[in-house]
Amino acid sequence: MRNRLASITPWHFMITMCLMLGFVQIANATTINPNMITYDRYYADQASREQNILRYPNPTPEHTQHVLTLAKNAEEATLKIEIQIGRTQAVDCNKHSLMGTVNNETLKGWGFQYYVVENVQQGPSTMMACFDKATTNKFLFLPRSLFVPYNSQLPIVIYTPSDIQIRYRLWTTTAEFQHSE
Repeated sequence: MRNRLASITPWHFMITMCLMLGFVQIANATTINPNMITYDRYYADQASREQNILRYPNPTPEHTQHVLTLAKNAEEATLKIEIQIGRTQAVDCNKHSLMGTVNNETLKGWGFQYYVVENVQQGPSTMMACFDKATTNKFLFLPRSLFVPYNSQLPIVIYTPSDIQIRYRLWTTTAEFQHSE
């Protein structure tokens, strides 16, 4: 039994846990409307912002405020939002990534959460010889995605440096738990 457990790689463990927990990327549009998430972006010089985010700090001139507003859903307890933070840039045949920090801040007096992304820079990459010298545009992102519980009562607010983008997708799980024996 020890040899069998020792041969489990982190990928095997992650896939097994996802299967056990029932996480599945949403593909069935009959129960989930793909337009459940509204995206807005605000800059420091914009005077007009949506009413639901006025309590959040204004973005600084170096930052952009990204706001995800979620529609009401009867099954919010089974939904999560995955957010990747990064930028699109021209890369060669090597595997590239970014490094940076994502801080979870609390809005004073309200207790609402928001995220501040800082110190984004080029991360490690492989160093293969690229003989064709061709480059392609790819979305490079920070190593850890944010998984935020679905809550239509509050927007998801993220402050990033001006050259950084976010992308997101919706995840769901089945409501049924499996039992171990």
